[in-house]
Amino acid sequence: MTRPNLLIKNVGILGGMGPDATIYFFDRIVRNTPAGSDQNHLPIMILNWPQIPDRTSAVYGNGEDPVPLVQKGINQLAKNGSELISMPCVSIHYFLDRIYIPTGIEFLNILNVTAENTLQLCPEIKRVGILGTDLTVRENLFFLSFKYHFVEVIIPQETYQSNFVMKAIYQIKAGLRLEPKLLLLKAIQHLMELGAEAIISGCTEIPIVIQQNDISIPFIDCLDSLAKAVVHNALRKNK
Repeated sequence: MTRPNLLIKNVGILGGMGPDATIYFFDRIVRNTPAGSDQNHLPIMILNWPQIPDRTSAVYGNGEDPVPLVQKGINQLAKNGSELISMPCVSIHYFLDRIYIPTGIEFLNILNVTAENTLQLCPEIKRVGILGTDLTVRENLFFLSFKYHFVEVIIPQETYQSNFVMKAIYQIKAGLRLEPKLLLLKAIQHLMELGAEAIISGCTEIPIVIQQNDISIPFIDCLDSLAKAVVHNALRKNK
């Protein structure tokens, strides 16, 4: 069975930030693709490059600049035929003004598509709580994307950010699951007490351990949001 009247774009994923998040993202793309056979799925090239330096350390510590390897990865994906590229990492979007997307390549911004998906799922939302890395939170990376939709962004107080959220993120990267989930649930409760009406997984590690059935208010999965956007934009009807 083929897809009549569809132009299918070749998808490129620059992953490895981290590897588990990349696996989860690929799975979400497959689950969100309306396919009745193998041949109906998207052609996807994944460049899993975990050697890209830590984004938060690059800004707030003595870590290496991640941009050179990111640029090399994007260029490699484009050279190998990718027409639509995404990066399943929120923090790397801090560096977008230094990253060149080759002409003719469509790039999907995880910040924008997560905000758009939030409004589709919760059209009356006024305040969202962000769980993300120190870089994402301190630089308020989601601010402009949600401001466009007149939605207020709430971030954790510093004690919760450092002792619960950031600690949990690095534990997930290290392969732990239960302990970081408990830490994140405490941070979520804190954001709810600050007035959050929905929780945004502002780091791609978070949906690995937190799902909608874990909390009582809407939970917006940034990777699922990006996966839906990839599928929507990669499958375009012929005019």
